[in-house]
Amino acid sequence: MADSSILQKMDEVIYMENIVKVEFLKLKRYSVIKAGIIMTTLSPLLSLFYSTASGGQSWTFEYFMQQVMTSNCTLFFPIIITLIAGYIITREYTDDTIKNLLTIPIPYKQLLSSKLLLLLLLTIYFSFIGCVIALVINIIAGFPGVGFAISLICLFILSEQTFLYTLLFYPLSYFSVVQ
Repeated sequence: MADSSILQKMDEVIYMENIVKVEFLKLKRYSVIKAGIIMTTLSPLLSLFYSTASGGQSWTFEYFMQQVMTSNCTLFFPIIITLIAGYIITREYTDDTIKNLLTIPIPYKQLLSSKLLLLLLLTIYFSFIGCVIALVINIIAGFPGVGFAISLICLFILSEQTFLYTLLFYPLSYFSVVQ
C-alpha cells in the first residue's frame, strides 16, 4: 500500500516536470526572458551609477554588492517577478490557447502551479545572471575587496533573496487567478 502511494507521488513529480518543460519551451518563443535579462542587467548598472555619482564615498566590493542587493530588493526584482508572472499566467488567455489546454486532462490548478514553478526557476536564473554581471562590473570598475569566497557568498545571498521574493509572490499570484 505504501509502495503504491510512493510510486504515485513519483509519477506526479515526473508529470509536473514534463509540464514545466513544456511551459519553458512555450516561453522560449517570446522575448520575456530577454526582457528579464535586460532588467536584471539594469540593477548592477544603476549601482555603478550610484558609485560614480556619490563623492567622497569609498566603495568596496562588499558595499557595491550590498547596493546591488538593495536595488534588486526594492526596485528591480519585484517588477521583474510581477511582470513575468502576469505574462506567464495571462498568455494562455491572450493567445486563446486556454481552451486547448483545458481539453487535456490537466487540472487548472496543476497548470497554474507549473507556471509558478517556472517563475521560481526563472527568477533564480535572473538572480544568477545579475550576480555574474555585478561581478564583471565590479572587476571592471576596480573596487577593492573582490575575492572568490565573498563572490560565492554574494551569489548565495542574491539567490536566496530571489527565492524568498518568489515565494512571496507565489501565493499572491496563485490566489489572484484561481477561482
